[in-house]
Amino acid sequence: MPELPEVETVMRGLRECLPGRRIVEVWFGKTDFIEQPEKLAEQLPRAMFRNVERRGKFLLLALDAAGANGESRHLLVHLGMTGQLTVRRAEEIAPPHTHVVMRLDDGRELRYTDIRRFGKMRLVVGSLAESELGELGTEPLETSAAEFAKKIHSRRARIKALLLDQRVLRGLGNIYTDESLWRARIHPARLGSSLRAEELRCLHAAVRRILQDAIRLRGSSISDYVDSAGEMGEYQRNHRVYGREGQKCAHCAARIRRIIVAGRSSYFCPRCQRAPRSPRSHSATRSRASWLAAPAPDDDRAGGSHDSRVEKTSGRVYRGPQNAHDGAGGEIPDSVGGAEHSVSRAANFRRQSFCRRGFLQRILHAHEQPRQREKQNQRSQVPRQQNETEIHKRGKRIGNGQQRTLAETVAQRSGGIAGGGINDVMHRVEHHGQRPRAEHAVTRQQDLCRAQNQQRMRKVAETEKKNAGQKTAKLR
Repeated sequence: MPELPEVETVMRGLRECLPGRRIVEVWFGKTDFIEQPEKLAEQLPRAMFRNVERRGKFLLLALDAAGANGESRHLLVHLGMTGQLTVRRAEEIAPPHTHVVMRLDDGRELRYTDIRRFGKMRLVVGSLAESELGELGTEPLETSAAEFAKKIHSRRARIKALLLDQRVLRGLGNIYTDESLWRARIHPARLGSSLRAEELRCLHAAVRRILQDAIRLRGSSISDYVDSAGEMGEYQRNHRVYGREGQKCAHCAARIRRIIVAGRSSYFCPRCQRAPRSPRSHSATRSRASWLAAPAPDDDRAGGSHDSRVEKTSGRVYRGPQNAHDGAGGEIPDSVGGAEHSVSRAANFRRQSFCRRGFLQRILHAHEQPRQREKQNQRSQVPRQQNETEIHKRGKRIGNGQQRTLAETVAQRSGGIAGGGINDVMHRVEHHGQRPRAEHAVTRQQDLCRAQNQQRMRKVAETEKKNAGQKTAKLR
């Protein structure tokens, strides 16, 4: 879209050739972008151009007064995305998508060409009210540094969105916003209220400098823009970030990146323009500080309704969440009971545990560690029992010379049978299953597993017997 430098360049070109020229004839093509085209066809012929002005991205072509009251008339033109307003000789062939042609008294033609027809054209009779142009902000080239800082710093919006907002500054667009932010080394996603005074002064100077340089080089011709004489601009050769994704930054040689800010593609250097902290991290920091500063709940003072899951690991106790206000539990010494610890100690413990890195993982590990040990013991019981049974059965049938070879083989396969070694295996073989109670007695957990297995087998047998009886009854 033509921005302030492009519209300013077109305005200066039209100001050189239009004032004093009279419209002889008007021709229209497609008129869906024109408001009241019949009004233009009635009043534009025999009208004279008096001046050409610019308001933001709007062109104002002032015409001479008409009627008995002498009301002023203005032709309001917005170029949209691909609009072109040029003055050409009549013998030149009009390009495609030329929708308005105004033949002048000197033989030339004022032509409006628009491929996408996103532009706007309207004839305003009488005083030009601001409502005709919409709510427009101040002119960037005429805004002081103090006024610029006040407009930006008083709003909690992205700086890219603020610069694109025509109600704040009129005329700026995507190209020169990215270039100005790069020159000022400000990330496009930063909030306007977060900018320091020095950064605002630097951004104000960058905006003015970028716009002045672009006007001097007659704008940027990236797609369809040409000036009033049909010539392309030259500032696109001086772009440092816009449209240069993946290329090296002119300051630090880092790769230019592209993100979406305020619904527009934004080009920036990740090294020169540091990204701001996300709002979520700020809110999380505030919520964390308020949680740490909050006093302990009343349930802590009275002992609370502790979760029934209490696990002891290496001399420390883990208690589950006590209520909805407590969040995750933690590890507390054995000497600290539910009703004995004070409010200050509980709050102190919460602060310390929350600030530790990865405290939740340690709590979960402490809670799951006994279960994992129990599962490991159950897995190690099966090969151990099988190996011992094999040794006792074969020990009766083989000679003493072969017993040690068999014991070595079994010990190697089972890793020494839970750390017992070859001597332990030989001791069991010689005593034919009479194992020492002090060192190698079966633990209670092993006995419990055997009992559970036997009980499970009994239930399976009873179920099968019951099912068989039911089938027999049905057959009868």
